[in-house]
Amino acid sequence: MIIKKTSSDLVPLEIDFTKSELLKFHWKKSLFSSKYELFSQNKKIGELNGRMSRRALLLILPTKTFKFQKRSFFSSEIEIIDLKLNKTIGSIKFNFWSNKAKLNIEDKRFEWKYENFWRTKWSISENGFSVIKFKKNALRGQIKSKIENELLLFCGLLIYGRNVTRNYA
Repeated sequence: MIIKKTSSDLVPLEIDFTKSELLKFHWKKSLFSSKYELFSQNKKIGELNGRMSRRALLLILPTKTFKFQKRSFFSSEIEIIDLKLNKTIGSIKFNFWSNKAKLNIEDKRFEWKYENFWRTKWSISENGFSVIKFKKNALRGQIKSKIENELLLFCGLLIYGRNVTRNYA
């Protein structure tokens, strides 16, 4: 988040997503697969594999592995488990009525939401300001981020994939 100092206080400003210092990623998904792959400068940096209908997904990064697991069969909440530490480090809570989600990762809070009617753009915000923006075309897309957090990037894809499955399955 960019902070502007004024004479009397500090004011948070919206991040300018047109600047070149943004981290840029792209992702793809195969037509008949549930696997999402994330790339940075054409190098694969991780993959999310599995179906939420089976209650768990695996996120494999070069140095870490995470498991996304539903708390119970009918739960609208998913736990994020660091398999290296064998510890729950966060959660995703879905809002069924508004197609939004709340993310809690290591004591930080984020919100996921669609940015347009066609559901081809969505974002993750922290304290009301967008920090990651997603855009999709068919089975691939682009991501622009102000923060370096692969786990959060994959959470954005997981929530999108879950909403698509829930709304069109």
